[in-house]
Amino acid sequence: MAAQPSPVQYETSVYQAGLHDHRPPFTFKSEEWEPLALARLSASSKGYVHGNAGSGGTYKKNLAAFEKYSIVPNRLVPSLKDSEGNSLFSDSSTTVLGQKLNFPIAMAPVGVLRIFNPEGEIAAAKAANAVGVTYIMSTASSTSIEDVAEANGDDGHRWYQLYWPPNANNDITISILNRAKKAGFKALFVTLDTYVLGWRPSDMDNGYNPFLHADRIGVEVGFTDPVFQAHFKKEKGYEIYEASKNHAIDQEGGSIGEAAREWASLVFPGHSHTWEDIKFLQEHWDGPIVLKGIQSVSDAKKAVEAGVQGIVVSNHGGRQQDGGAASLSMLPKIVDAVGSKLDILFDSGIRCGADALKAIALGAKLPAVLETVKKDTPNKGKRFYKCQNWKETMGKCDMFLWEEEAATRAEAALLNQSRTEPRYQEDVRLPPRQEQFSVTPTPSYDFRAPSLRAPSQAGTFLSNYTNSNALDDGEETEDDFEEAMIKAEHDTQPIAQTIESLESHLPAPATPRTNRADPMVTPGKRKYSDIGLETPQTMRQPQLGLHDSGYGGGDASERRASKRRAVDSDFLTMASPQSSPTPSRFRNAEETAVTQQTLFKDISAALTTHGVRLSDRVNHSLSQVCARYERKTHGLGKGREIARLALTAREAKVAELEHRINTLGAELNTERAIVKHLREAGDDDTL
Repeated sequence: MAAQPSPVQYETSVYQAGLHDHRPPFTFKSEEWEPLALARLSASSKGYVHGNAGSGGTYKKNLAAFEKYSIVPNRLVPSLKDSEGNSLFSDSSTTVLGQKLNFPIAMAPVGVLRIFNPEGEIAAAKAANAVGVTYIMSTASSTSIEDVAEANGDDGHRWYQLYWPPNANNDITISILNRAKKAGFKALFVTLDTYVLGWRPSDMDNGYNPFLHADRIGVEVGFTDPVFQAHFKKEKGYEIYEASKNHAIDQEGGSIGEAAREWASLVFPGHSHTWEDIKFLQEHWDGPIVLKGIQSVSDAKKAVEAGVQGIVVSNHGGRQQDGGAASLSMLPKIVDAVGSKLDILFDSGIRCGADALKAIALGAKLPAVLETVKKDTPNKGKRFYKCQNWKETMGKCDMFLWEEEAATRAEAALLNQSRTEPRYQEDVRLPPRQEQFSVTPTPSYDFRAPSLRAPSQAGTFLSNYTNSNALDDGEETEDDFEEAMIKAEHDTQPIAQTIESLESHLPAPATPRTNRADPMVTPGKRKYSDIGLETPQTMRQPQLGLHDSGYGGGDASERRASKRRAVDSDFLTMASPQSSPTPSRFRNAEETAVTQQTLFKDISAALTTHGVRLSDRVNHSLSQVCARYERKTHGLGKGREIARLALTAREAKVAELEHRINTLGAELNTERAIVKHLREAGDDDTL
């Protein structure tokens, strides 16, 4: 595996080649790779590589999940040093499954590559070695295990992915594992989510399953396996390669097609293994075992209990199950639960280097090894991190971090979840018509909180605010008045409590100026001083003695209403619909004057029946309270009536516009028909 240039060196080489008019043979725009490939593929191959399960919901979620995060870099960070003290551009190497890797990425196990390129897995294995990336071979390859290993080279890093045959065919599984181990594959990746192929409409539309065709695409691992060959010969009476010479090879039958279907039924048997079966793999594979397809915390914990060395958080790119969760959304929760107990890898949705960095920041372990203080010091037994390449750097890397401090720093990942940006707030519906809201600053170190992941709080609150119709659009509806009336009923004191508190909180008696007719009866002539609202100057303890005039004692100047409104709870209660000018066409002064006293008369009659006699001052104040309440109720009723009329008018306007749209549509269709007729007539004349 040749040494790779740094990103800066590679970028510079591209620009230097451009000085001599040497352009790269392929675009660097990763978003263009997919359409370029699809344009060259046949319909069946295009459907297979680009198709997904069901409506593609899981596939779309995989891509969208990366858009929820942003990379937030730290500046002026000291650069890394090599063994000679020279600054390094970066060190992207890492250790996974006990193996030192140049990069924290690997080529995922993709099968049937020969439908995309004649060299198939051979080309992919060579390319992986050329750029120093680990290659994962699929059981669904079009090339044998031995040929892929040879193409990857003796110095190549390679792992093997297993589509696991049923327990009844354990001898075939053992044969495959032995071949992979002998060919230099260092780790075993066991796919858990593909014991049956997903419901893929694009493949079904084309009637195409590459494993069933008589072209040996996707089945070569089985066709070159001696145990499977022996099984096939025992059942059919002839060998697979003899069949290609002595029997017809076609799409419907033929011995090659028959053998392909036999192999497909083994690797996609239609039923799953169990957690107990992991022991079988551990008995016959002496390297690391990784379970691919983990999507939940509970399964991740079971993987730890099973004793495997790693898991892949994956949903097969959305090809196996529709309606699933995005892999990236599950990654942080799984890392929080088991990240310190096994290696966690990730796939599904990565489209560029930034996506890979986001996945690493959300789930990768610290690039360090954990040690324990062994000397007899106050810190004996405490665990700490040091550079995992400490020996290779000749001890020049001075990284040192206590375990508890490392956990805190890990939570402050360089993402949208970091301490520098707001985090996700779970969907919370706000109450209707809430007038204002605020965003609480995000805690500095709370990266693992499952309820604080994804877009910013402000955006989430705003969307909820809109969805719950809490934003006032300037139009009043019947529901608005209904809510206001309910609030008014709750705000109004019960009559019994009013009577009990009147003696100690009586307002100043009305003067001739404030005892005039209701100023609301005549719109446009109201003044604040005419309303006669009590102010702090008039809310003094009243005289209990009565005067001949029928009004309470006190100087008239003290009883004079202030020209400023008193901002208190009483004012907030009284500043209701009757306190705002209402057009005269919606008011009936005579009706209002009559209904305002109905409640007071009912209360007086009830009190008289029970032998309760109130003083004139109490009667007067009670009359004002009742009048105020009835005016409020009357105003709300009128408001609801106005709202109904407005809604009716709006509905009529909408109906009128819909009718107009339909009319215009009909006219447009007529015009199109005329134009079409004229064109056809013109063509006939030409002929």
